[in-house]
Amino acid sequence: MWIFIQDQILGMKWLNVMIGNLLTILGIDTTGRMGDSVTLKVISFT
Repeated sequence: MWIFIQDQILGMKWLNVMIGNLLTILGIDTTGRMGDSVTLKVISFT
């Protein structure tokens, strides 16, 4: 149970997945270098 809390809540993996899904819907390739940069920028603004 603690690993779930540590990874998902404290590590904010849920936010990373949600933003990745949103960028994929918008047509941005999240596997490339540009997609990684956009994901990082969006996460840092939230």
